[in-house]
Amino acid sequence: MAETLATAVAGLSGDVGARHDVMTRATASLARLAEQGHSGTEDAIDTLRERFVTAVEVDRGGAAVAVREFDTALTGALTKVAQTPTPPTGEPDDLPSAAELIGIGAATTQPEAAQSNRPRARAVSEMAKAEPLEWLAEGRIPRGKVGLLIGEEGAGKSLWWVWLVGKLTRGAAAPEFGVEAGPPMSVTLIVNADGWSDTVLPRLVVAGVDLDRLTVVSVDADGEGTPVLPDDLDVLPTNSDLLVVDEWLTTVPSGKSVKDAQVARALLVPIKDWAERTGTAVVLVSHTNRVATGSSRDAYANTSELRKVARFSLLLAKDRDNPNGFTIGVEKSNLAGAGAALRFVNTVADFDIDGVTGTTGICRYSGEADETASELFAQARDETDDSESKDATDWLREFLEDHNGSAESALVLKAAKANLVSDRALAKAKRKVLAGGRPQKQKGVKDGPWLWILDT
Repeated sequence: MAETLATAVAGLSGDVGARHDVMTRATASLARLAEQGHSGTEDAIDTLRERFVTAVEVDRGGAAVAVREFDTALTGALTKVAQTPTPPTGEPDDLPSAAELIGIGAATTQPEAAQSNRPRARAVSEMAKAEPLEWLAEGRIPRGKVGLLIGEEGAGKSLWWVWLVGKLTRGAAAPEFGVEAGPPMSVTLIVNADGWSDTVLPRLVVAGVDLDRLTVVSVDADGEGTPVLPDDLDVLPTNSDLLVVDEWLTTVPSGKSVKDAQVARALLVPIKDWAERTGTAVVLVSHTNRVATGSSRDAYANTSELRKVARFSLLLAKDRDNPNGFTIGVEKSNLAGAGAALRFVNTVADFDIDGVTGTTGICRYSGEADETASELFAQARDETDDSESKDATDWLREFLEDHNGSAESALVLKAAKANLVSDRALAKAKRKVLAGGRPQKQKGVKDGPWLWILDT
């Protein structure tokens, strides 16, 4: 018994692709040992199930899927034992069956655990009753759901969530963001984007955060050592109102590429399940990418799976009207409308923490915008694109003038690349500058080159 279990546990830490086979061989062996009257098989099965789920749940997309896989294999092993019993050796006829020794019922039926994880058809009357959706921040952050805070690097994402935590831990109202005054809330932080002692703690203090309502999860007391998610979900408090992960990508297990949609979903779904089970609102912080598009849907860096799994997404961007500010609003919500974005101003404040003094950043609410976060994002990208397009147009016109009004396509493209003119901007420029809006074949020359001819 012990040897079978030890061999299986060792095998589960090996090659990922072989873990299912290791598990099925072990369940078959344990089922047969149970049939032969060995005691302790129930504990061995429980241990094997736990180790298997831990080993494969990320790759399978969640613990429930892994449990179902294990219990299906166990059902098959018990069924085979019942169909091909070990020849009698003179033991009493009243020995319990293998399934009874393991503690999961008759071998001819599926284990109760497997039954509970199998899908079944239900009438609506058998389904769970309607429940009200609970909000941490009305219309913005629901309880028990995973959401995102995405924004440009250096725009103020960390300052903003510190502002929110300050309101929540004091029970203070923030009606502009849908937060009502009430009992102080508890918050858990996983912070690795900035240093704890010299940056995060001073920000929390100047924002008025009640530090007694705060839990920080890290390997070391100085904030170093980022938890790995979802592997370390079991060390997180389950009674927090909010979990902030700043930033999410640094919690991804080593060797996992979130650009692979299946890998990203396998990492995110267990976090979603944990949020629903504990009722904790989860905010994963990430940054926008640098794509030249005005669509906020294209702004998600690292992986598009973030947007798919998230029930809500807050989009933060630099304020076009204030170089020291930013805007923030709902970019996506499966549960409420977007609404107008909010404006915040970044400023500084002095702090004194046990004799350690200095100055740190803080943000303050400054009013409501006229547009949604997505509309502001699109306007900012359009302005950037217009500026780049104008520069490309001026460059192309001067280039063709310097070449007596025309140049071969290969020469133009090479020069554009050397001058860091993007393909997108060059495409717009040629429609404005070239005769006919596009390159033309050199006339009268068979197999002649394509020419960029200046429109005069």
